[in-house]
Amino acid sequence: MKTTSDLKIKRRVVFYLGGFDRRGVEFYHKQYLEQAGLQQSINQCEYLVSSLDTRDELMPTWQIHTEESKKDKVHTSYHWLQWDDLFEAHWPRSDGLASLQYLRFAWTHITTGTCLRVLRHAKQILPMILAPLLWFVMMVLLSIGVGVSAASLMQDGVANFGLTKWIPKGLYEILGGVTGLVVGLVVLLSVWRSAKSQRLFWLARGWVFVQAVALGRDQRFDARFKLLAEKIQQQILQTDADEYLLIGHCGGCFSAVSVLSHLQSTLSKEDTNSVLALRMQKLHLLTLAQIISVLALIPQARQFRSELLHVARGSVPWYDLASPADPLCCGLVGPLSGVVEDTAADGNAIRQPLTRSARFDRMWSAERYRAIRRHAFVIHFQYLMATEQPVFNDYFSLTAGSLALQDRWRMPS
Repeated sequence: MKTTSDLKIKRRVVFYLGGFDRRGVEFYHKQYLEQAGLQQSINQCEYLVSSLDTRDELMPTWQIHTEESKKDKVHTSYHWLQWDDLFEAHWPRSDGLASLQYLRFAWTHITTGTCLRVLRHAKQILPMILAPLLWFVMMVLLSIGVGVSAASLMQDGVANFGLTKWIPKGLYEILGGVTGLVVGLVVLLSVWRSAKSQRLFWLARGWVFVQAVALGRDQRFDARFKLLAEKIQQQILQTDADEYLLIGHCGGCFSAVSVLSHLQSTLSKEDTNSVLALRMQKLHLLTLAQIISVLALIPQARQFRSELLHVARGSVPWYDLASPADPLCCGLVGPLSGVVEDTAADGNAIRQPLTRSARFDRMWSAERYRAIRRHAFVIHFQYLMATEQPVFNDYFSLTAGSLALQDRWRMPS
């Protein structure tokens, strides 16, 4: 049987799992359509993106027809795997509740030594893990400091203007206290609104969800991941493609691991010469901006570590793309760092992911790159966006181009 490196891709099937983003499949379909249009001139090809087919609520789909030349034409089926309703169920509704639950997450992370493990193995993301905590501490200290200063100024003002003759000492001390309290609350509310604009509450909710998964995964997760694995299996059996890609972005990376673990469990029961087994040889896992270490390094995340080991011991090649410039991912340390060693306890070898840098600095002009880098939540989504320069890893070449993923990975940065 030919491998993907022996031929140009004519037919590809993509299965995509997004991160902690509530904007939904309609937003991402529109984004893909718009960004593919921008990428066309860079790649000197044409991407024809179909309308969104939502007949299957758990796997909305769109089609991409790519023409790179008269000979190189690619048809891609792009399946969005729905799981955002699961994290939505664990998404604190109010900012106050999110803050309280995040403080529990931070306390657990610090007292169990998880922060130290993240520092050793994925230090790039640690500032973003602790950012809400540092903001909350600064908010409280600033409010108290300004409030105390306002109270002192009020009391000094009463004394300096000689008003102590008419205002009893106890009363102007009360006025000073009330003034300090009001000013402190105004500062507190101002900083609270600023935290909202900086998306710190979104960040806090994301870490709260990670802890919820680690401490005891909702049974709905396993049921959904198993169902998605079955749907992927059905698509692989229905479509004889040259390449199948399972893609996870950010939090979708650990969901992709769980789905693939279920898929591999099904494959283990298959005859090695069955249609499914033969087509599964063309399946690849691609993780973008992974945060797997944040979950896997939590001591209570035993089930996920078991799934991670299962995937690492499997036959599906794993490609990992990250950027040192992206503060919301674990960087170039590799998804298994500090969690799964090169050799399992039973002596079996582990397939380590092939990690490469996204090299955002080569995707755009120096001026635009500097502008993008200033915004953590902007650069975190650039893996899915059009580029200004041709690079090996633009999202549209990866998902709709004629070159196989394993061959594209051999291209220079």
